[in-house]
Amino acid sequence: MARLLADEQFDLKVVNALRRLGHDVATVRQRSANKSGDGIQDADVLGIARAERRILLTENVADFKALHEERVPHAGIIACSPANREPARNRAKRIDALIKSNRGRIKQHFIRLHTRGAAQ
Repeated sequence: MARLLADEQFDLKVVNALRRLGHDVATVRQRSANKSGDGIQDADVLGIARAERRILLTENVADFKALHEERVPHAGIIACSPANREPARNRAKRIDALIKSNRGRIKQHFIRLHTRGAAQ
């Protein structure tokens, strides 16, 4: 299974569902002194993910897409639409399927998981 890092706004219900599916999921909140994750810059979040060899899970699509386009090194970014309010279990299953179908090919890629289930 995959090593993942969920940024501070990522749905914790999805994090827990991914853990139940066998993924090793850490959170930015766990890395923050105030446990909210607030105040950690996006580039630093990506740096934590890279240092720990984790794929970043985020709903902050625009900012992390910009970092990706600047060619900031990373282990991969999976960006989910913040408007996506599907059940956490369903979203986790789609992320799991995405990871499995792209095994070994996520590093240095930005993958957008759309509300309708289409990834690009």
